[in-house]
Amino acid sequence: MTLFFTICGWLGSAMLMVCALPEAYLAVKRGHTHMPWNMIILLGGGEFFMFIYVLPKLDWPLILNYGVNILAMGVILRYKLRKHPHNRG
Repeated sequence: MTLFFTICGWLGSAMLMVCALPEAYLAVKRGHTHMPWNMIILLGGGEFFMFIYVLPKLDWPLILNYGVNILAMGVILRYKLRKHPHNRG
């Protein structure tokens, strides 16, 4: 039964891990992002604090999930801060 839960943990983390990647990819491709500030702050902050929370537990599926999402949110933030006519808010 432990293997079942381990597989579920890795599958769930993999699914959640890819959530921010499409927006990060589009931000790089377009040179800007349309994601609103409140979403960037909430998603980025949530990912960061959950990463800190799971780090001492050494829950590797979640550490990988939150780590990848933090990197993706960093890309999105970079393109949000970039001077571009579409980034007004």
